[in-house]
Amino acid sequence: MPAVAQLLMVEALVKKNSAWKKNVVSIHACKFYDLILPGQYISVHLASGNTGEIKFRIVQEDKVFTQGLLQLAGNQSGE
Repeated sequence: MPAVAQLLMVEALVKKNSAWKKNVVSIHACKFYDLILPGQYISVHLASGNTGEIKFRIVQEDKVFTQGLLQLAGNQSGE
């Protein structure tokens, strides 16, 4: 799965969540560790961070494929 498709998938899940429903304005500390191949079942984990960002991880069991931080509109540090 291309990196852009992974990020768009995470963004769609954030927008769908009733607690967040805001646009993603930036991505920080994004790491792509391994390829996601067709037919692999993955899970996307989202969690609110300490400074208003959303932490995300794309995993399969204990294997992390991708992780990073999303900054949402109106949730920048210092606001």
